[in-house]
Amino acid sequence: MYATVDKYGKSIIQSLKAVHLSYVLIQKSGQIKQMTFHYHIWILCIVFTTQGMFGQQVGSPSYLQSKAYDSLCIEVKTLRLDSITRLCLSFMHKHNLRKDPKLYEQFCQNMVTQSTDKAIANRIHLLNVINKMKQSQVDKETADEAFEKYYDLQMSNHDKSAALECLFEWARFFERRNEQTECLKILFYGEKFGIKYHLENDINYQAILNLIGYTLWELEKPTLSNEYFLRSIESKYTPDNEKMIAYNAIGINYQRMDSLLLSLEAFSQAEKISKILKNDLFRSIIHGNAAYTLYKLRKLPQAYQYAKEDKEANIANRLYENAVGSLNLLVKIELEQVHYAEAKVFLNEFDLVMPQIKAEDYYSIKRYKEAEYTYYEKIGDYRKALFSHKSFIKYEQLFTEKSNKDKISELKLDAAIKLYAKEMEQKEEDRKMRSVIEIGLITSLILLLFVPARYYLTKLNAIEKDKIKIEILNKYQSEEIDLLKIEIHNLLAKIKIENEQYEELYKSNSNKKYSPTQNDLSQPSNESLTDIEKLKSYNLARNDQWEEFKILFSKLHPNFEDSITSKMGNVSTAELRLMMLQSLGLTTKDMAHILFISVEGVKKSKYRLYKKIGINSSEELDGFLGLQG
Repeated sequence: MYATVDKYGKSIIQSLKAVHLSYVLIQKSGQIKQMTFHYHIWILCIVFTTQGMFGQQVGSPSYLQSKAYDSLCIEVKTLRLDSITRLCLSFMHKHNLRKDPKLYEQFCQNMVTQSTDKAIANRIHLLNVINKMKQSQVDKETADEAFEKYYDLQMSNHDKSAALECLFEWARFFERRNEQTECLKILFYGEKFGIKYHLENDINYQAILNLIGYTLWELEKPTLSNEYFLRSIESKYTPDNEKMIAYNAIGINYQRMDSLLLSLEAFSQAEKISKILKNDLFRSIIHGNAAYTLYKLRKLPQAYQYAKEDKEANIANRLYENAVGSLNLLVKIELEQVHYAEAKVFLNEFDLVMPQIKAEDYYSIKRYKEAEYTYYEKIGDYRKALFSHKSFIKYEQLFTEKSNKDKISELKLDAAIKLYAKEMEQKEEDRKMRSVIEIGLITSLILLLFVPARYYLTKLNAIEKDKIKIEILNKYQSEEIDLLKIEIHNLLAKIKIENEQYEELYKSNSNKKYSPTQNDLSQPSNESLTDIEKLKSYNLARNDQWEEFKILFSKLHPNFEDSITSKMGNVSTAELRLMMLQSLGLTTKDMAHILFISVEGVKKSKYRLYKKIGINSSEELDGFLGLQG
């Protein structure tokens, strides 16, 4: 039933825990005082079998088979690239993947594997870089090296948006370590970077502005902090939760500057967004901060309501540092209204909260001591008031010393920021210079190859043009030859028809000595003349026809007569005429009609021609005339 122990390893551990808890509860309930070993085994078997049959098997994480994961993969493909990181982090937060380094890395690997878009995979890869930096306790140099390597990669890929996101996460790394100087150096450079490359609408640019505002808020620079918060809020791309946090911080900054009405307006904006987001916890925190402004404006009932709501929410969510601030204000409000008993109740709550406060949290401890000595002073217990006041002075001094040590002077901060900006700009110039040199080398190489390539290309083009010209010329010549062939065959057909007519007339007047066109014949007709002599005499039946035929034939075969003469020497007109007709592929019968002699006469003429050339057949004559291979 069970394949391996490892497969259900987690089920075994959960089962053992369940057995132990059941055993403890049963013993405490008093239902039984002792449980035997057999009962333990039975409970273990039941729980383990149930989990084995119906519980989730250990294998690939369940989120991979969820519809939410499928939806995420689809949404990532259509989402703006600068939003991918936040979307994935939100998904991991919902599925508790961010706390487990292995699950976190596995999630990133799965997303990269499924992505066909290099730019998307690039952003997911950054997630993995961030996580490794968070999990490992690396020093500043190692972190700088890792982030700068990724930043350089994006710059070389011309992905400025990804480079900006890298700068933001780089700054966040130092912000989490409370290294405000390092954080602000990168943030201020990121701000200039975003403006330089027109990335003001990039979500990461707005996040950089927001984080600058928050860091300056922590450094108690309210005016400059508000400037950056307000710039961040103005963008439509800033997420609502970041706007909510920004408005809350703006309210506190105005509170520090005693601009109380502006402070209340900012808290009101933050509260509206918290309602939209249904974030009840943060709304109570906003109320807690707004309570101080209301207290300063002497709106005590509303201040009391907000402070009490904040106190209860903070204790419920174990945010004890925040609870200390609410309790301090509640004690002050009650004392001002001479509600000593109610103030004492809140002091008692202080006693429950303070054990949860860290020993180095001097700010919380001094606020507790402040509430305590104020209460004792009001009720007239001066001994306790004096004792509490001494403690208050002690922790106030410790807090001031710590704050002064952590504070960064304006000059020191400005110098650090300017130096860092100069270093980064120099690196960018170096990178550009390398690019220019690389482009120059590539261009030179192309030019070196281009000159001979162009020469050969020109030559090839010329050859190609000549080839086309030759093809066109051959086409025209072929067409002309076809026309000449048609013209010659038409002439021969005409001669053949005329000769056939003459032959008919000759037969019908057999008692007469008739010869066609006597005036055109070179010699008088004579019955006793041989066939070859008749062929010589008739000249293709008439001299004008022979001349016309000869002109056409010479166009078709320009060097025919010269070729024959070079092979045979002197050639008679009759022999030339016979060879011309042979080269045209005419049959013996057709030749007889055209020459106006008998078939036997043509055969005898051919025979005499064979003897003169030194051949024995018509096929050999074709070969002699160059009509065969």
